[in-house]
Amino acid sequence: MSNMDLEEEFSLGEEDADLDDLIDDEVANSPHHNKHDEEFNPDDIRTQEAALLTQNELNEAMEQRGLKFQGFFTDDARTLQRAFDEERAEFVEMERRKFMDKKARAQKQERMQRKRLLHEQQLKEEHDEVENDPRVKAWLDMIHKDVTNSSARIAVNSITARVLAQALWDNQSLVCLDLSRNNLDDYAGLRLGRMLKRNTALKKLELDSNNLAVKTCNAMAESLATNTTLTLLSLESNPLTKNGKDVSGIMKLGDMLKANKTLTSFNAWRSDIGAEGGAVIARAMANNTTMVFLDMGNNNVSVDDMRDIAAMLQRNQNLALDNQAAATAEADRQAVVESDRKAQADKVQKKEDFASWMEEQKEERADQRRKELEELRVRREEEQQKLDEEMRIQREKKAAEEANAGKKKKKKGKKKK
Repeated sequence: MSNMDLEEEFSLGEEDADLDDLIDDEVANSPHHNKHDEEFNPDDIRTQEAALLTQNELNEAMEQRGLKFQGFFTDDARTLQRAFDEERAEFVEMERRKFMDKKARAQKQERMQRKRLLHEQQLKEEHDEVENDPRVKAWLDMIHKDVTNSSARIAVNSITARVLAQALWDNQSLVCLDLSRNNLDDYAGLRLGRMLKRNTALKKLELDSNNLAVKTCNAMAESLATNTTLTLLSLESNPLTKNGKDVSGIMKLGDMLKANKTLTSFNAWRSDIGAEGGAVIARAMANNTTMVFLDMGNNNVSVDDMRDIAAMLQRNQNLALDNQAAATAEADRQAVVESDRKAQADKVQKKEDFASWMEEQKEERADQRRKELEELRVRREEEQQKLDEEMRIQREKKAAEEANAGKKKKKKGKKKK
């Protein structure tokens, strides 16, 4: 299988960057990672000696290279030797690059194979652990369906915590999560830290009394530099610096504190921060205006740094009170504005309603007038029809009477004769 094919196949399992980081660390600590540590040896490439050539060989070699003859064998040999040395240096560099490229390809292929194997082992390990813990399985089901309570304390181990972290990527129902006293390792902490880069619902995360260290700090710092929802983080009683051996995680947390504007409470009591880490946090707090609670007690932090941190917290608390007062005043002002707007809107609405009512009344009156006129027209037509009918009857009656009178006259005339 080619390197490209291997990378394409394994990339299907690298969508989870958190697991990829964990695998990288295991690869680095693997006893097999020194397999390709052999180095390129330039001494294996022999140097051609011009002084050992015959006169004819020397002349031919110089002509091929366009070198100027000095007329003496020794001088010409020195000129040719310089050319031989330059050619060897170029050849050595070319061979070194070939060797290093081949070595890099071999290391990359071995690393990808190792990562793929570790990835599969991790997935199986996580699957089996969840299947053997019905409580965790139930929690995962509720988290995926967004039907958890807003607050939860969940009992997990370092393996199921990794699965839980991934399940929380898109969850919106869980707001406060307590995973304290679960004996979680630094890899589980890394996954939980990276989760905060995706999750937009959690506001409170408690991880007290676990075994979280540098990787957790790095992941938390990276995520919280952009996270805008988490307000409380507790890492109390964790070996964050591995007994003072590595403060790089604390330095990353310090950088995070300079950028984060949402986190207001950070509990790092008895977390192995030390004097150096305390100085880092103290300097970072000078650029943080939103943190109002920061517990750095029992960490061997210097008195000066603790005093500086306390001063920064007091400043932030005062700012928070000022901001709260300003927010209240602004809310009151907005309420007045809204009340005025509503009153004006009500006034306009009443005017529009009255105009609409008047228009409706006008239409109703017009309809009533049209109805009355129509009724009058109909009544007049009926009266006219009745009158016409009466006149017709009278005409017919008169005509009948005249006809009867004519008949009577004729009868009298016949009798006289």
